[in-house]
Amino acid sequence: MVTTAMIAQHFEATINDHPKMKLREIQRRCAFEMHVNVTIDCCYRAKKILKEKMAGNHKEKHNKNGYSKGGSRLPFLF
Repeated sequence: MVTTAMIAQHFEATINDHPKMKLREIQRRCAFEMHVNVTIDCCYRAKKILKEKMAGNHKEKHNKNGYSKGGSRLPFLF
């Protein structure tokens, strides 16, 4: 049995490179590479996990560069 997290981990690099990959393509690759049949819902959840992870990485990257939620990047001068 394959879990959604296992699919997300296996295809992490592929989906990061091609974020608009269709769910049927993920399902087909699971059958070909992992030799398991998975549902479209399972592929959807795996892709959702990776998209949330990518969005989190994007937020963290900007916070490290000095950007914050609602404030400017410049330090307070007064």
